[in-house]
Amino acid sequence: MPKLQAANLSYQHANGGQVLNNISVSLNAKTTALVGRNGVGKSVLASLLCNRLIPSSGNVVCNGQLGFYEQLVDSHTLKNKTIIDVLGLNHYFKALQQINNGHFTEHELNLLDGFWDLPERFYAELTRLGIYGINANSCATALSGGQLSQLRLWALFTIHHDIIILDEPSNHLDKQGKSWLLNHIEQFTGQLLLISHDREILQVADEIWELTSMGLSVFGTGFSDYVTQKNYQLAALENKLSHTTKEQNKLLLEQQRSKQKAAKRAAKGVVTRKSGSQAKVLMDAKKDKASANLSSQNKNTAKREELLNSNKKQILNQLEQVKQQQFYFNNTDTKQRNALNLENVILQYGSQTPINLQIFNNEKIHLIGANGAGKSTLLKTREFKSEVHHSLN
Repeated sequence: MPKLQAANLSYQHANGGQVLNNISVSLNAKTTALVGRNGVGKSVLASLLCNRLIPSSGNVVCNGQLGFYEQLVDSHTLKNKTIIDVLGLNHYFKALQQINNGHFTEHELNLLDGFWDLPERFYAELTRLGIYGINANSCATALSGGQLSQLRLWALFTIHHDIIILDEPSNHLDKQGKSWLLNHIEQFTGQLLLISHDREILQVADEIWELTSMGLSVFGTGFSDYVTQKNYQLAALENKLSHTTKEQNKLLLEQQRSKQKAAKRAAKGVVTRKSGSQAKVLMDAKKDKASANLSSQNKNTAKREELLNSNKKQILNQLEQVKQQQFYFNNTDTKQRNALNLENVILQYGSQTPINLQIFNNEKIHLIGANGAGKSTLLKTREFKSEVHHSLN
């Protein structure tokens, strides 16, 4: 029996917006990746699976210890929290303190079974990350986003879990941090559910869950095979769309020809009627028959047109779900303009080396560096959210 499964899950926001509808799924593979476009409900589904949210209907059954790594949306929520608060390790440290003070119960002893050396492991991890002058009770804001992310992941992998759900775990991680994460994912003996847009992270998945507005589809393959299947599916849908469009054009041409033939027959009838070469009764009968045939033909054409329009709409909807999200840059203005000047800027946090930089419009900059080097601080400086010691133009 799967350790984690959901049945008929639905979720509706307080404003009435429906995010998930009748989702049923079981976690079977060692490493599963949940993919889908932004806003489709991946994080909501993850929160439902770990009981952070209550479903509008349906239920979740978890037969094991579950850990959850979620994205930190607002750094302001960290201002009054210590590092071990954010890592979820405060009760372990408090239990150790109580035991050291001689005030403890059997609960503290059981809690610390296998974790007596947790403080030593914690400080060893700080050293590995090159973090000094920080202790377990330091404010979490003393760390960079990348450093805190790695520590949160370290805590999840350190404490025993049967299942771990990771929501965008590679965000804020540098190259070394991502390598560390991949290694721990590989070594983890339980089951993992990954939510990510990072292809390198997704490559470790044994199974893919694809969430769209149409529901959840399970692909019992790795990410590369999933992409191949999606490409075949995309090509097939594009062929169906092309065929349907041709049928619509063909029908339109038939309609035009039918109208031309009807107009010619009507004109010929007028001439014959005026010449008096045929009896009026016969001409009226022919006219009635032609009108009946035209009416029947128009009805059949309307049905075909409605069917083709319905098929095309369905295909376009499927294409919208299959196509991967793409981003484009507007390069219409080719004139070189100076967009940003940094002159002898020394960041408040991170590297203390003066920064001199010019960026022009149409340039695409990839900002890289080790966690704690000051990447986020530099961006916040550009938005005038952080102080600098020298000038910024």
